[in-house]
Amino acid sequence: MVSPIAAGVWLAAAAFILLVPDVQDVDRTELLGGLAAALGGAQLVAWLGGRVLPPLTRVGYWAPWLLVLGVWIAGWEAVTAKLDLLPLPFFASPQAFIEVYTDDWQRLGDSLLHSLLLLGRGYIIGAAAGFVCGRRWAGRGGSATGRTRFCG
Repeated sequence: MVSPIAAGVWLAAAAFILLVPDVQDVDRTELLGGLAAALGGAQLVAWLGGRVLPPLTRVGYWAPWLLVLGVWIAGWEAVTAKLDLLPLPFFASPQAFIEVYTDDWQRLGDSLLHSLLLLGRGYIIGAAAGFVCGRRWAGRGGSATGRTRFCG
């Protein structure tokens, strides 16, 4: 069973994040540690509660990936914020990403909305063009298995 091991990795990563002092000047260390502890606790609850509520055992399917992700986050934290082995302008710590998400969430949400609107418009235009071309091809006696031509 990998689930309790993954939970232990996340709880150990949370302890590492919260207890080892940062060499870099970073904010949101407590938030990152809290998120890691919450994820480890949720995995542990899902593993223990799987005997009572069988749908919780589905979390175990993702346990190997969660284990690797916990090791990755702890390693990333170690080489950036804790030991300062990687230079800051090029390799930001996990706290820097959390800071961007918590400070600029309105701008990120606005950008996501506009990207989805642009994607939707492109999808609708492409579907309409495909429908028109398909109707023109079918109107000329073309078949789906015949020679393909571009709307002409």
